[in-house]
Amino acid sequence: MSLYLFYIVTKSEIIKSTVVRGFMVYIEMLKDNGELDKDIVGRTIKELLRKGVITYKPGICDNVLRFMSPLNIPKILFDRGLQGF
Repeated sequence: MSLYLFYIVTKSEIIKSTVVRGFMVYIEMLKDNGELDKDIVGRTIKELLRKGVITYKPGICDNVLRFMSPLNIPKILFDRGLQGF
């Protein structure tokens, strides 16, 4: 699953970096030009929720999205959830 995350990060222009701790994935998002967009995470959370993926914004960071899946998630469901990016 880590390779899949790496693929998503390298193909996306708005994802600056990811941090993976077990099944907790933190995704830092910026505008295409590298500037901070405080609404990008909110828009992404709404779009992913519309697709059935529950994510949230951790702490006070305006540009970080947290994706936390259960430890027993099948790979196909994990991949489907990440397709929203």
